[in-house]
Amino acid sequence: MVIHCEEKLREAQAYSAQLGDRSLQECLKKLESWERDGHTVHLYRDFAPYSFGFGLYAPDGRLVMNGGLLYHGSPDRSCAWTENRDDLWQTHT
Repeated sequence: MVIHCEEKLREAQAYSAQLGDRSLQECLKKLESWERDGHTVHLYRDFAPYSFGFGLYAPDGRLVMNGGLLYHGSPDRSCAWTENRDDLWQTHT
């Protein structure tokens, strides 16, 4: 995984640990599982606190899919709908 926002990710991971929540780490594991056959996930900054954008790229550099790794805690500034309030972080495509 190529991280384009290391400081923001560290802050989110620290906040996740402080809350005792594992959903951020589970989402990161899921994104990493998509990295096969030369595909690469890139993680980017998002405007919402503790949230990220991501892109899945083919070996030739084409964008295959993009989405968000969004924080749905309090306050939820992700501007995305979720019915799952158990997992604070969730992937959206």
